[in-house]
Amino acid sequence: MLNSFWEGLGNKLAERWTVLLPAIAFWAGGLVAWFRSHGGVSRLEQFEHTLAGRPVVILVAVAAAVVLPVVLSAAIVRAVTLPVLRLLEGYWPRWLVPLRRRLIERQARALGTAERRFGELAAKLDADTASPEERGEYGALDRQLRRVPSEPDPSMPQRRMPTRLGNTLRAAETWPVDKYGLDPVKCWPRLWLLLPEAVRQELVDARASLDAAGSAVLWGVLFVGWTVWVWWAAPVGLLTAWAAYRQAVRNAEVYSDLVESAFDLNRLALYQALRWPLPHNPAEEHQAGRALTDYLWRGSDKPSPEFTGPENGTPDIK
Repeated sequence: MLNSFWEGLGNKLAERWTVLLPAIAFWAGGLVAWFRSHGGVSRLEQFEHTLAGRPVVILVAVAAAVVLPVVLSAAIVRAVTLPVLRLLEGYWPRWLVPLRRRLIERQARALGTAERRFGELAAKLDADTASPEERGEYGALDRQLRRVPSEPDPSMPQRRMPTRLGNTLRAAETWPVDKYGLDPVKCWPRLWLLLPEAVRQELVDARASLDAAGSAVLWGVLFVGWTVWVWWAAPVGLLTAWAAYRQAVRNAEVYSDLVESAFDLNRLALYQALRWPLPHNPAEEHQAGRALTDYLWRGSDKPSPEFTGPENGTPDIK
């Protein structure tokens, strides 16, 4: 859901030469595959001999013919990185809805078992009867369940996704609303403008790492196409895509933690900027967060709550 925000922001980021590295590796692998299937070293030597002594204009044209596919392919892959990430998250076309539903149902059964075990271990921890192994198991289950979005209301649309990457990112979108009543999809663009520069840079870097991993998955899948010339292109490409997906999950965890931390430490600045009354306790904050979210999303013509601010005695939030 937050992807549209990051897509717009990503279009403003400066180009970096490092985005060309995967494209260079892809085309270099393709050239190696082609030469291996068309004479190997002898064909390469023949090509070098053909270029020897040619006019500078010809050499420049050949160099342009080599560079152009690299640059264009890098630009195309970057442009489709967001759709690729959405597919990896589990936002699939309608004809895959039955598969999506089955995967989520199977996942729910496994999570149900994990949640029951987590409850048993929590009871032992409260009674101080848990063994060291059980304490370790409790910690592992806690980390596992934290990366899955909660399902507080069965009547609401399902939050869980069919993939681990999707659940990790969706969990980041449910923490603020579960903890503070603030819907991050609606509040994030406003909060972003209030974040300190250092915090925004950390988030941009984390998101860039996630996008880079998503691009690497696509490059790995595309590398399989060189199988038409060499058999080893398939295992190399698939292994690259698998490793890149695992890295994407790890990067998503870092990004998710930063999003949560941004709300934890800066959410009150949103209240102050909008002159919205500050909550006084957690229960009140949850209700105030829902009201503030509705106000940001739809506006209001109600006489309450009354705006606050330094001019009527409300202190600034530092």
